[in-house]
Amino acid sequence: MPTDAYPGPLAGVLAALNAARTEWMAFVPCDAPHLPADLVERLAGAVGAADAACAQVDGRLQPVFALVRRATSASLQRHFTAGGRAMHAWLSSLAAVAVDFDDAAAFRNINTAEDAEGRAA
Repeated sequence: MPTDAYPGPLAGVLAALNAARTEWMAFVPCDAPHLPADLVERLAGAVGAADAACAQVDGRLQPVFALVRRATSASLQRHFTAGGRAMHAWLSSLAAVAVDFDDAAAFRNINTAEDAEGRAA
């Protein structure tokens, strides 16, 4: 599939926001099994008046670990229709709050058997 045709995770985020029945939706990638137990609680506690919050480890955003207000779906639709596919770019347009976490391993993606065993692929 050509990369410009790949909808990426934003397509799923958009679909979820459009189907949401609650004011807030939490998003995490399916290949990150070691999430912090308090991830959503900490994001919710930090979001304040912003429309989104995402995790950050050692100054590096983890944008697919996010809590997003349902009302942002129109903004995401515009971003997506304009060709935007990067979660971090869309979140930055919302002035999302970054929430610091200490354990980088909690946000590690497991995509191969080697990853699951803690070895580099």
